Amino acid sequence: MDITWEEGIVYSIGGDIHVKSGATLTILPGTVIKFASNKGLYVEDGTLIAEGTAEKPITFTALAETPAKGAWLGLVFSANTLNNTSLKYCNIEYAGGNSEYGAIHMDGCKININNCKITNSKYNGIDMHYSDAEFVSFANNEIKDVDAHALYLSPKAISTIGSGNIFTCNAGYGIKVSSGKFYSGAKTWSKQTVPYIVEGEVSINDGATVTIQAGNTIKFDVSGSMVIGYESNGTLVAEGTATEPIIFTSSATSPVAGAWTGLYFYGNAISSKMKYCKIEYAGKAAEYGAIYLADASKIDFDYNTIDKSASYGIVCYGSDAGFNSFTYNNILNVENHAISINAKQLHGLGANNQITTKADKGIKIDGGDYNDNSKTWLKQTVPFYVTSSVYILGGSLTIQPGCTFKADAGVWFEVGYSNNTTLTAEGTAAEKITFTSSATSPAAGAWKGLYFYSNTSSNTSLNYVDIAYAGNEYASIVLADNVNIKVNNTNISNSGTCGIYKYSGSAVTGGANNTFVNNSGNDICE
Repeated sequence: MDITWEEGIVYSIGGDIHVKSGATLTILPGTVIKFASNKGLYVEDGTLIAEGTAEKPITFTALAETPAKGAWLGLVFSANTLNNTSLKYCNIEYAGGNSEYGAIHMDGCKININNCKITNSKYNGIDMHYSDAEFVSFANNEIKDVDAHALYLSPKAISTIGSGNIFTCNAGYGIKVSSGKFYSGAKTWSKQTVPYIVEGEVSINDGATVTIQAGNTIKFDVSGSMVIGYESNGTLVAEGTATEPIIFTSSATSPVAGAWTGLYFYGNAISSKMKYCKIEYAGKAAEYGAIYLADASKIDFDYNTIDKSASYGIVCYGSDAGFNSFTYNNILNVENHAISINAKQLHGLGANNQITTKADKGIKIDGGDYNDNSKTWLKQTVPFYVTSSVYILGGSLTIQPGCTFKADAGVWFEVGYSNNTTLTAEGTAAEKITFTSSATSPAAGAWKGLYFYSNTSSNTSLNYVDIAYAGNEYASIVLADNVNIKVNNTNISNSGTCGIYKYSGSAVTGGANNTFVNNSGNDICE
C-alpha cells in the first residue's frame, strides 16, 4: 500500500520502518522524521520518494534531545529498491549507528540523491561498496562532519558521481574505493573535493574507457593498484594540466617508497594516455616498477613525474611493450633503473626528459632485436645499461650524439647479420658516443664489443665514438667478410684483444684521427 507522510508533521519513529512489496512511501517537503536509537528506514522492494525543496527540506534525524553521531541507524536501500527512488533536498543527520552501513546504505540498487546534506554520521556518509550499487543521479550534495569516508563504493559506481558535490573529511578519509572492475563504455572519474582512496586492485576491462579528470588525487592502500587491459580491452585516459595534475600516491600518513603497487598496462590496454600525472611512492613489487607495460601495450606518456619508487620507475616487459610518445617526463628518486626497456622499443623514448638515478643506474636495455627503419636512439640524461646483447638486424638506426652505453659481461652489439643494415653513430667533439663496460671497476675485455656482419651497409659510420674495455673475444670492433664501414675520430681503449679485427675483404675507410690506447693486442688485426 502506498503511503504519504504529510508536510509540517514531526514523525517520531520508535521502531524500524520497512517499505516493501512494491509500495511507495512519499515524504512531502518540510517533514521531519526522528528515529530512536539503532532504528532506521529500510526500503526493501519498494520506492521512497523524499523530495523536499531548498526552502522546505526534509529532515531525517535522531529522536534524542541532544543527539550524538550514530544516534540512529540511517536509511537502508536493498538490492530490490526501485530505480525511481529519489532523495532531494534532504538532511540526514546523526545517523551511522551501524559500522557496516553508514548514514545511507545501498545494496545493489540504483537511486537518485541530489541536493542533500549528510552530517554528523558516526561512520561513512554513504556505504555502497558491498555490491554493484550505483547512482542514477548524484549531484550538488554535501557530506561533512562524518567520522569515516564521505562515500564508500565500488569502481563501477565512481562514474555515477555527478558534479557540484562538496565533501569535507578528516585527514586520511575521502571517497573509499573497493577492489573491482570498470565495465564497458565510457566512464568518467570525476574530480571531487576530497581524494579517492583505493583499497585493492581496480581494473579496467571489458571495453571500458576510463577518463580521469584533471586535478584528481587518487591514493592507494598498501595492496592498491590499477590494472588496465589484462583480461580484455581497456583504456585509461589520465590527462591533467600543468596547474591541475593528476596525482597517484599512497594513502599512508607518512608514506615511503613502495607504499603501494603501481599502474599496470597489459596487452589489451588500448589507446591509453597519461599526461601531467605524478606517480609517487609506488613500486612495491621489485620486478614491476611504478609503471608496468607488458605484452604489446603502448601508451602516450608525456609531462609526467615518477618519484620515490622502491624499484624501477617504468618496466616495459617484452619486445613489443613501449611508448607511442614519451617526452618532458621526470623520473627521480627510484631505487633501481629509471626505465627497463627492450632495444626494439628504445626509439620510443623521446626528447626533453629529465631522469635522475643512483650512480650505477640509468635506463636498462634488456637486449633485443632492432629491425626498423629510420629510427633514432636519443640521448637521455642518464646512461643506457645493456644487460644482454643487442641485434641490429635491418633498416637504419641513428644514435644521437652524447649517448652512453654501458654493457654487462658477454654483451655485444651485432649489426647486419641477416638483413641490409645501416648504423649511423656519429657524435661530435663535444658530445661523443660512448660504448663501455657497466662494471664499477672494469678491466680490459669486460664486454665483447661491436660486431659488423656481411649485410652491414657501406653507409655505416662511426665518428667521434669512444669504445672502452671491450674485446673479450676477437676485438673491440669486429668486421666480418667484405664489410666496409667508415670509422673516424674514434678512440678504442683497454681492449682485451685487438682494437679492430678485419676478416677477409673487410676495410675501414676514412681512418682519420682514430686512436688506440692500452689495448692488449694490435691496433688492427687481420
